[in-house]
Parts: sequence; C-alpha cells; structure tokens
Amino acid sequence: MRHRHERLPQRRTPRLLGGHLPRHRPVRRQAPLRQDPPRRPLAARRTQRSARAAARTKQTYLASCYWQIRGRRGEKKAIGPTRHDILIAYNHITGDHVPFRELGPDWLARRHSIEHRTRRLVKQLEALGNKVTLEVAA
Repeated sequence: MRHRHERLPQRRTPRLLGGHLPRHRPVRRQAPLRQDPPRRPLAARRTQRSARAAARTKQTYLASCYWQIRGRRGEKKAIGPTRHDILIAYNHITGDHVPFRELGPDWLARRHSIEHRTRRLVKQLEALGNKVTLEVAA
C-alpha cells in the first residue's frame, strides 16, 4: 500500500523505453514567403479601363447603361455590365463584319414600342387588382 504523497509506480521502466525521453519541442516553421497578389488577365484589365472611359463619355449608350446601374448598385458593380456590353459589341462587329453603330443614350427607353409598354403596364395594374380603361390623350 502506498502513502498519499508517494509517486505512482511506473508500469514500464525507462530502460525499456531507451532511457529518459527528451521533452517534445515543436519545430518552428519558417514563415511562408509572401506572394504577389493574383492579378487579373491583361484582357480583363484592358476592358475595365475601356469601360471606365466609356462611362465618362457623354450622350452614348454605354454611358447611359453605366449610370443607370451605378445608381442602383454602385460604381464597382456597374463596371462589369459595361465591360460585358463592350465585349458583346466587339464580338458582333468582328463576327458579322459590320461597322460600329452607336445606339444612343435613349436606347433603353426606345427598345420597346409604345404599344408594348402600354400592354405591359396594363397587365401589371390588373395583376394588382385594378380595372384599367385607357383613353387616348388629345
């Protein structure tokens, strides 16, 4: 029987384990070398510059698209669709061999006919539960 403050008997003697084992000290790892941040491809950077330049132009389709989206989503989010419009125009011009045609700043408003817009708005009002009768203004 052992007393209260005596050491517990070891189950294996140190000589079976090869003597006293050194304390475990974790190996310090060298800090990884800093890498340059990933860069966007050259084409993406150039189209972004082109989109920013197109957004600064006056009375153009690309500028009107940019400012319309920028009002809702902010500057950085508006550059993406402007870049997309540039790439779509480039693909159309080079693929179909047609000259560039500026659509104008009011293209988004002119895109659908007056009759089409009228039908769409009447359907929206009827979906809200309103009865709609139209009269042509003189």
